[in-house]
Amino acid sequence: MLKIWPVIFLLFISVFLNAQNLYLSDQEKIELQHIYSMQKPVKTNSSFIQGYRTFLDFLTNEQKAQFNSFQDAYEAFENKLNDQPQEEFQYCNLSVQKALILWMTGNEFEGVRAFYKAFRIFKHLDESTSELEFKKLSGLFEVLLAQVPDQYRFWMSLIGMEGDAVKGFKLLEEYKRNVKGEPGLYTEALVMQGYLQLKFGKPDDAFVRDFISDAQRQEAPIITFIAASLAVKNRLNEKALELLSETNTLQFKQFPLLHYFNGRTKLNNLDETSMIAFNDFLCTFKGNSFRADALMRQAWWHHIDGSNVMARDSIMAVAVSIDTLPTSNDRQAIRELSDLENKPMGLLKARLFFDGGYYQEAKQALRNENSDVLSPFYQLEYYYRLGSINESLDRYEAAINSYKKVIELAANDERYYGPYAALKAAKLSLTHCNDTISSRHYIERAKSLNTGAYKRDIAQQIKTLESEY
Repeated sequence: MLKIWPVIFLLFISVFLNAQNLYLSDQEKIELQHIYSMQKPVKTNSSFIQGYRTFLDFLTNEQKAQFNSFQDAYEAFENKLNDQPQEEFQYCNLSVQKALILWMTGNEFEGVRAFYKAFRIFKHLDESTSELEFKKLSGLFEVLLAQVPDQYRFWMSLIGMEGDAVKGFKLLEEYKRNVKGEPGLYTEALVMQGYLQLKFGKPDDAFVRDFISDAQRQEAPIITFIAASLAVKNRLNEKALELLSETNTLQFKQFPLLHYFNGRTKLNNLDETSMIAFNDFLCTFKGNSFRADALMRQAWWHHIDGSNVMARDSIMAVAVSIDTLPTSNDRQAIRELSDLENKPMGLLKARLFFDGGYYQEAKQALRNENSDVLSPFYQLEYYYRLGSINESLDRYEAAINSYKKVIELAANDERYYGPYAALKAAKLSLTHCNDTISSRHYIERAKSLNTGAYKRDIAQQIKTLESEY
């Protein structure tokens, strides 16, 4: 719950807009349309709109001045609050935005307080005032509160803070259908549903392709960013490349994080121009998010290319000197850079191809590495990647055999390969081999190996799988 900056990143661009005319004036609606497309602001006297725009400005570049501007607008809104239904919905939205900004700037305790305040405001809203708006907010809080860690879930439930993600996604899908054909509202529905699916859902490929089609019609940087993120998550690299190649340069200028994903998708295809995309990101994005990750990927390219080791080492030195690592990607990047100098190139190529969904190319990259001459440290990664590739190619028995090899090698290794391999073997044994005994055995191995990276996520996946027996 406390590491939730991406949880609400961008999705609270949409917590307030209503299909009826009660909650926003015509002038506010015009301004909100401009916010989505990041056009030049329309003059407004609304402290809500002022806060909303500075919130988006902060997400775009993470600058302290924008944080201060948001705080000023939030306080101005509070000072004029008169408990009208319109303002209560807006107050809920601004309070969640405040929570997000506080989390992003490292003030986790105050962020939790702001989120609780937003939830209390929501609980006092009158559903009959606007059933459509209430449905949207209900779906939002259902999904978010379903992410509360197990150790806090009982205590949170005592104050009514509990959620059901399945129910939440269903409500959001209904809301999206309700506002189909209304551009501003439909954009809001896409932002909310898309980002929550990105962070907490398991969207299928059909959902992602439909979302990309919507993004191409919307021509809004935020929607493009979410669409590219979903494509990367589902390893639909070609779809992401197509989307970003058709995105106009203005969107990249308005939302520099698009350069980061442009670099990632190109690097997954071992395209040298990924270096240009990462440079564009590092030069234009003023914040800290994904900076270390982008540098790591530049170092990866130089390691694979092999022609400029000094450039690789220089980039690595810059990355490890970064003090602020706001995302899990950045923190993981620093850990991974520690062994890059000795990493076999075939393993790195296989990883990138796999991340892009190029499974045959990934398998060929592994074939070019002689696993027998690899040290046990790299053999573990070799068999983990081979197992993942075979699983994606529907070669389940071969995948399980590779995962078994990982489990054998991971006894004293705290990296994520061991527990994830055991978890994957457990799932395959249950779903494709109908072998409950073997599946339970692998679950126990996953528990015993789960001592390092991604411990909480792995523990949650273990619990979910155990509930299926």
